[in-house]
Amino acid sequence: MSAQHIGSVQEFREIIRSASPVIVFFHCVHWSGPCQQITPVFDKCSSLPELRALRFYKVDCDHQPDISSYCQITNTPVFSVYQNGIKLHEVVGSHKSGLQGILKKYLR
Repeated sequence: MSAQHIGSVQEFREIIRSASPVIVFFHCVHWSGPCQQITPVFDKCSSLPELRALRFYKVDCDHQPDISSYCQITNTPVFSVYQNGIKLHEVVGSHKSGLQGILKKYLR
């Protein structure tokens, strides 16, 4: 399953509160070079069969400033990991190794 886009802060809150598998959010802006660099990596990871136990979502910080404010996002790209309403981890930057590290850590 590929990453889904979040349309509102209410939708974001519902997703993070759900009793679900680990959720990975990609907070980005379309015009940022670092975001453009890491987007294909995130998209590929979100569609890999071996990562199907995780749920992947994208948050466009320009179109969803309320989510950015709620999550205290001040730089992009940011990868945040939630489970059962709790933020477990956050990685700032377009480092492929950082993204892969959190995916391996929370894949169960």
